[in-house]
Amino acid sequence: MKKLFLPTTSLNFSNILSSESISPKAFYIKRKFGYPRWFSIQEEPFDNSLLLYESLYDFEIPKSDFENHPLLIEINIEDADIEKLLKKTDGIFECTHTIYLNPWHTRFIFFSEQDKKITLSMSETSLETKLLSLYKKDIVVLEPPEKKYALIQSSETESLRLNEIEKDQRINKMKGLFYGYYIGAFLSSPIESVQILNVYYEIQNIFAAINSSLNKKATPNQNRRLDELFLIFIKKSSLYQKISAIEKNEEKTLQILNLIKQEFSIKNNIEDDKEYLLYNLTSNQLQSNTKNKSIEWIEKKIKQQKRAMYKDMHILSVDREEIVIVDNKLSVVTQIEDILDKKIFIAWVNDIFSSIEYNGKVSTFKEKLSDDITNKAKDVFGDEEKWKNSSQRSFLNSLRRHIRGEKLNHTWDNGLYSSVSAVISNGNDWQKLLKFMQNCGMNDYRLAFAIYGCLNGFANLTRDFTDIIFNHNNDIVSIYKEAYGQLLGKNINEIESPVKVAASKQNAKTPSIINDRSVKDDWKTNVRLFSKKISTKAKGFNAKIEEELYINSTLEGFLSNLPNRQPYKKIKIEFEQMPSKTIKLDLFGDKNPSKVFLNDYNYLVSNQEFINLVCHNKDWKKDLKWFIDVHNPNHVDYEKYYKDKPKDNESVIKQFIFLKEGRYKNTESFLCKTYLQNGK
Repeated sequence: MKKLFLPTTSLNFSNILSSESISPKAFYIKRKFGYPRWFSIQEEPFDNSLLLYESLYDFEIPKSDFENHPLLIEINIEDADIEKLLKKTDGIFECTHTIYLNPWHTRFIFFSEQDKKITLSMSETSLETKLLSLYKKDIVVLEPPEKKYALIQSSETESLRLNEIEKDQRINKMKGLFYGYYIGAFLSSPIESVQILNVYYEIQNIFAAINSSLNKKATPNQNRRLDELFLIFIKKSSLYQKISAIEKNEEKTLQILNLIKQEFSIKNNIEDDKEYLLYNLTSNQLQSNTKNKSIEWIEKKIKQQKRAMYKDMHILSVDREEIVIVDNKLSVVTQIEDILDKKIFIAWVNDIFSSIEYNGKVSTFKEKLSDDITNKAKDVFGDEEKWKNSSQRSFLNSLRRHIRGEKLNHTWDNGLYSSVSAVISNGNDWQKLLKFMQNCGMNDYRLAFAIYGCLNGFANLTRDFTDIIFNHNNDIVSIYKEAYGQLLGKNINEIESPVKVAASKQNAKTPSIINDRSVKDDWKTNVRLFSKKISTKAKGFNAKIEEELYINSTLEGFLSNLPNRQPYKKIKIEFEQMPSKTIKLDLFGDKNPSKVFLNDYNYLVSNQEFINLVCHNKDWKKDLKWFIDVHNPNHVDYEKYYKDKPKDNESVIKQFIFLKEGRYKNTESFLCKTYLQNGK
């Protein structure tokens, strides 16, 4: 690891933190994403390359009408990457490709506190400057050092590397796809929460229509619909629930409820008092500049519901590996179960959404995009007759007509075709896209925002979108590392420079958002690199078989299934020498499930998906251990509970989900998926 310094102007600060990279000046004009301009300084005289300096040094920026200040970027570069640089003169290297930054290996150095404050203040006006929270502790002020370099006087000798620009374009698109998927997962909500939010939205629309009408009175249809909507809340009230437990007839339950309320002047919740809200809505306001109380009420309810939904949101665990990118192409997406649709989505991402042709506001190219995804789906089908009679053809042609003005008759769900339709028809703005999907009854947004992220590319994503997960403190660390490993094909080496060690000690009371130094090696990335080596050598090796082997097999099983075992012996040795969290050759060590539920206590208590399902029960580990142990004939309670009961996976799963009066019913799908496909 070698520390190098790149001098630039503070005018480039927002540019750098929009894409988390630094490129030669000519790249910005041609790459067609992010900022199109890079401001030059005399210490960086070339268009086709960057100069990197070995020492921290002083330099000046000529005075101008802009807030233009010296900015020195410290970059810790791995030894293997140093070898790719050109030695210009003593202490100066030349780089002809993009340098990708990360918060462990980067510092932004200003020479005055005033310069820093002005630069950070100006960056706030840029919506695309979205990584400040990650790099905040690495933006520092140092005294200008005494050392200065002589300016390079030679003319440019390196040609523009167009292949590197194409690589940057792919990385930008795939980075948008990756973060879009994880943000979509975070924004996803239980269907019940979305339904309640939609009820509030509909009430808001009706209230707005009444309030803007001439007589400010509800029409018969509006009154009838409001009755239906408020009835939803009435049924959720505690008083209604208690009455309905005694009287099963809904009409009588409502009569009793109204009688009790009238007799005792009970207002259970304002939600069930539609008449009170309508009175406030239709009565004259005392002051024209004050907001109507009923309008305020519904706005407050929408905010409260959104806040409640936000509290229930959680970061998707990267251990689930729902999306995998290899060589800057989408390789795995587990969200789509249908094999053909999965192939179609992967083809769309790799050949269409990631094309630089589609960049920016989707409304500017939605007609051509709808045509291209239809043709690509047809290519994936291959069989002309199957395509003609397919539901995919029927829907995609309906979508094409819808984009051109026809009504789309479609039953909305969380699947691929609803997701792509939502993005193409409403994908200019992420907030409008989210509201549209919520209004359609969709509650899982992983695919939709993955498409949105890929079409826009990471550099063009706005701060309010990416902050959804970037502001989640150390929760973002695992996602950040996963993205870095998948996109750049290497781990983040977390060996710190002496300066950073000292800085981290000084700032111990204010930990960074990216400050997880405890994990020494990324085991999963090692596995992926191994898998990548295998797949590049195994020509013609079926991708589906490879995926299954990657997920389920041991190393020996993986190798034994390859067409020719001999060429992989060297890779096997390399794999065994990789730093790991386990001494086993099993690809996932103790995290790999066996074929038997009753053998898997250690696996289950470390599996994040299972933990998420059971964690609301504080005694779940104790219950699980007791349940597994009591199936052993030597257990003291064996005779009382499970003697003569079958111990095959299917029977045991049924027994477990009804344990403690059905406390673990919600684990049924996970357990069936994990064990019934592996045999009994």
